[in-house]
Amino acid sequence: MIEPQRALRDVRRNLRESVMPELSSAHSRAVLAAALGILDEVVDRVRLDEGPAAATVAEMLPALPGWEQALAGPAPAAAAAIAEARLRADAASDPLAARTELLGAAERAVAAAWAELDPAERDPLLGEIRQLLRADTIRQKGEK
Repeated sequence: MIEPQRALRDVRRNLRESVMPELSSAHSRAVLAAALGILDEVVDRVRLDEGPAAATVAEMLPALPGWEQALAGPAPAAAAAIAEARLRADAASDPLAARTELLGAAERAVAAAWAELDPAERDPLLGEIRQLLRADTIRQKGEK
């Protein structure tokens, strides 16, 4: 996901580099210059909504100990990495940083489960992770 500040800066740059040179009238250039100024001012005030990230953290964080337990025997390095991500997520200063840690843990768990677990152990773990990631995706899109 691209950060809103970066997206706005990219839009501003594209307007300045691609659109501005094509404008022939002084009025059009003045309007675009004003729009660029507004974008420049707004960039520092825009933030991602922490609500969906906080909901993901609340739902996903309690699941990680189960992932660690499922992977402890067959993939101890992955289990340890997931435990470390859980601790970092728990200590994160904001929900967005915690969510990033948890998504990394999910990625690590999926890779380890796929590589190290037999289907009887792997399928329930992957199903749980899939449900959590699906719920996160729905929240991020703003769907109900």
